[in-house]
Formats: sequence, C-alpha cells, structure tokens
Amino acid sequence: MPPIRAILFAMILSPMIAPGLCLADEKKEAEKLFQDLYGRQVIRVRATANFDDDRELAKQWIAAVKESAEQKTLVRILCDNIYKLCSRQVEGQDLAIQSMFLMEKHFPKEKRKSRERTLAMCEIRFKAFGSIRGVKESLRHQAGDFLIDACESMAQLCAEDSDFDHAFRYYMQAVDTAKKIKSDRMPLFMARMREMRYRVMVLRRVEQDMNVLAKSPEDERAHKRLYETFLMELDDPDTAMRHIDYALDAEDPNRRMVAMALHPIKSLSADDCLELGDWYATLAESAPDAARPTMFARSELYLNKHLESGSRRASVLLKLKRVRESLARV
Repeated sequence: MPPIRAILFAMILSPMIAPGLCLADEKKEAEKLFQDLYGRQVIRVRATANFDDDRELAKQWIAAVKESAEQKTLVRILCDNIYKLCSRQVEGQDLAIQSMFLMEKHFPKEKRKSRERTLAMCEIRFKAFGSIRGVKESLRHQAGDFLIDACESMAQLCAEDSDFDHAFRYYMQAVDTAKKIKSDRMPLFMARMREMRYRVMVLRRVEQDMNVLAKSPEDERAHKRLYETFLMELDDPDTAMRHIDYALDAEDPNRRMVAMALHPIKSLSADDCLELGDWYATLAESAPDAARPTMFARSELYLNKHLESGSRRASVLLKLKRVRESLARV
C-alpha cells in the first residue's frame, strides 16, 4: 500500500497540476488520482475471500479523508468507495458508517443521502443478527438499538424539512424495531408517530386554505385559520404574520407579541422575554392539544431567558414552575 505521506503529497499536488479546472474536469482528475493510488489494491482485495484486507484499505482511506478536508472531490470519491467496499459486510459496516459521518460533515447539504445509507446498513445488520443461529441476544439488541437510532435520525431530518409523511414512516419503523427487541423507547416513538400524523393532517388543512385564497385572496376566515395554524400548530410566527391583518384588529395587542416572537431570543430584553413567556403560556391554554407542548416549551424558553438576566422574583419562578408542570402533563 502507498505510504500515507505519499498519498497526502499527491492530494496537495493534484490541484497544482491543473489550476482552474471546471467541476467535471476536477472530478476526472480526482478519479485518476484515486485509480493511480489505489486501483491495483482495489482489484486485489476484491479478488480475495478474506475481508481483513478490505478493512485495512478502508481504514487507510478514512485516514486520507481526515487529512484532506480541502480536497472535496477526492473526499467524496474516497467515502463512496469505503461505502461500496464495506457496507454489505456486517464486519465492515462500522467503517462504512464512519465514512457516511464524514460525508455528512463535508457535504451537509447531502446529509439525507448519507443517513439513508446508514439506515440501510443498520437494517442489514439487524436482519443478519436475527437470522444467525446462536448469536447473543445482547448483540441483536444492540443492532436493534442502532437501527432505531438511524430511524430516529432520518425522522428528525424529515420533520425539519416539513416532510412529515416520511417522518411518520421512519418513526413507525422505529416502533416496529423497538417492539422486536422489547425496547422501552417504544412509547416515545409511538407518541412521535401520532405527532407526525397530526402534522400531516395540519399541512393538508393549510393546503386547503391556500387553495381557498388562490380563488378568493380576501377570504378572512381562511386567513384567520392560517394565522392560528402557523402561530400555534406549526410554531411559525413569521408565516403567521403574513395573515395577521385579516386575523386581528389593528389595535389588538397580540400583534405586538407576534412581532416580538419574530426576533432572535438573544436580541430580546429581559422584560420582552417575560412578556413572551406569559403570552405563550396563555396561548397554550387555548391551543389544540397537539400544539400545547410546543407553546409551553416556548413559554419555558422565554421565562428561562428572563431569569438569566439575574431576576429571581418569586412570581416568575412560580410561573416557570407551573409551565413545567403543564409541559410534563401534556
């Protein structure tokens, strides 16, 4: 195998050979460099039944990735090849998963693809441990936990992108796996499933109201429903503000609160945070059941920020205590 210093020297030298390359040419250069360094080794390790040399080569590639952060195109090629080499063998999946973590670090916009690959490997591992006779139950349970973690990671990513339908499916897979290994996390993911199903329903309502506005832009009822939905159920005061003129009177004090909620919490004064903490606690009392945890969590956030200013008034501490109790109940 080529020594690591020679590999790194080649990585540093590569962009100097052909400066100003377009993306396609840069990819060709990186692929040529990869083939020059590793082509023969790849052919050799794939020709052997022993997986040890595959692992050793993958380890060498991981070391090269860690030392070549500026060589993005080469990093991608190395990580892809680690995945191809190790992902289908249970004994190599730790390295393949590590390569996907590195991919996500270097290419954050492609983290969904990296996490999907990690999930697929965790599925293979869990299935393998379930079919091998005599495997320790602790290993099967560990493989199940890894799969649950991968499902949760994908579900959270989908939820962040408002892809609640797919988030629901990943939480459902987490529930199914938790049931098989008798994990105590099953109730948590069942609750998340219900939350995602509710959010899917909310987005459908939003779509219906947006269709109404497409035909009748001044429809006050549709605007008011959208204001309340975005403010409380989707926790999106910015979008709620777009419908506020139809939902609230010009003198309504809630206008000022929504405007304050748009500001980053770091920019708010202690008094502003106290006002918002009170306001969100009041909203929570009238919010739909599924939205109440978010409203109480917002209230807790602002009240905590107020207390960071040094205030220790008994009335504020009591408010925070009541909000936390409410949050625990919902």
